[in-house]
Amino acid sequence: MRIIPEYEPVGKLYLSFVRKFFHTRFKYGNTICRIAEVIANKVSVEVFVSKDDAEYFIELIEQSNIGQDAISINYDSPKRGIIQEYFPIFAEKEQGIGLGLLFRNEKLDNPDSLRCFSARVLNSIGLSALIMNNSFGTAAISVNEDLCLIADDMASGDSGLQRLNFLRKNFPNQTFIPVPTLEGDTTKDLDMYLWPIKPGKWLVSKYPENSIQEQSVQPAICKIIKHGHEVIRIPGLDKIRYDDINTMPNYANGILINNYALYPSYCRPEDEIVGEILEKNGFNAIPIDCTNIILSNSGLHCITKTVPKGIMTDNKKSMNHNKQ
Repeated sequence: MRIIPEYEPVGKLYLSFVRKFFHTRFKYGNTICRIAEVIANKVSVEVFVSKDDAEYFIELIEQSNIGQDAISINYDSPKRGIIQEYFPIFAEKEQGIGLGLLFRNEKLDNPDSLRCFSARVLNSIGLSALIMNNSFGTAAISVNEDLCLIADDMASGDSGLQRLNFLRKNFPNQTFIPVPTLEGDTTKDLDMYLWPIKPGKWLVSKYPENSIQEQSVQPAICKIIKHGHEVIRIPGLDKIRYDDINTMPNYANGILINNYALYPSYCRPEDEIVGEILEKNGFNAIPIDCTNIILSNSGLHCITKTVPKGIMTDNKKSMNHNKQ
């Protein structure tokens, strides 16, 4: 079996709209609508929305001039706008049959409810679950071919060893290596500075020489290069901190939808630099304003989840075969 890298062909995009807090304070709905506007005719888009929030979200879609038929609304809401914390991690068996790695994230409120939600998602697309009994996080791992980097706090102590043993046992053809998370980032997620964009190719945030942030990303860079992969540096940005806001804006928190690369923009000169790097690597680069959602420690990758096209197709074939 293998965990599927997120640069492989995408068949579906999931998002979650929650009005209270996530939209009223950080305008998640505006970002969701912008993503849907540029992607809806290129891939299936499904948004989780509670029935209480549905009318407001539909009005938001209409105000954005997005046809309702461009988005599928699912009323089974996780009641969280960030889905990269608990959503299944997609994998496939040697036969090409898809499955999802399912777990609890004990850092979150209602981890059992969120795990049950993730199980329902897998069931809705006909995928079986591989269950990890230890607490984990979707963005705690970053995958490129056979190299899987894992946040070091998920690989420390007895429970960390159990996680590593579980992953290495179930995915023996992939190499799992713990690396530090970005210094100063409270999420402890790898998508705050790492972005695998192609087989053997990684984007990594670059910070001033000798800064604590640059020192924290160097171990991952060394592991990537030692593995024979290429590192491309993209601008790193200063921390934003005031009142209860404590966040690290970055450009690594993007998503790939086939030949499209959606990347965070902050109305800064660095936006154009990142777009040019993505274009040089063969993508149609599309900036998405993240000046609001980053204040909640979120980026495009945090609020979305792509489903690999292959496991959807292969799984349907498997289900049809079983019906016969």
